[in-house]
Amino acid sequence: MAAAPVLEFERPIAELEKQIEELKRLASEQSIDVAHEIAPLEKKLGDVRVQIYQNLTPLQRVQVARMSRRPFTSDYIQNCTATGCSAKTPPSWRAGRASTARR
Repeated sequence: MAAAPVLEFERPIAELEKQIEELKRLASEQSIDVAHEIAPLEKKLGDVRVQIYQNLTPLQRVQVARMSRRPFTSDYIQNCTATGCSAKTPPSWRAGRASTARR
């Protein structure tokens, strides 16, 4: 399976994810407990992810927003209909209250 395209500033995240997946794969193949090695990597991954996404430039934000792997509206609609979620009307929009809220 081909890897998803990675933006330049996301490379450290992708490298850490690859290391974690490799450790998990080796652990499952050789029946080794690597939880003590994976935990610090997962913490570091979370820290790096926060650091990168909190400091995005405007251009990088646009790049993230335009990534092809981001979900589209149709994905949300399909998931919503598959899981049976429902849109609930806020109390202020209910009959009788919407007209008084504007006054």
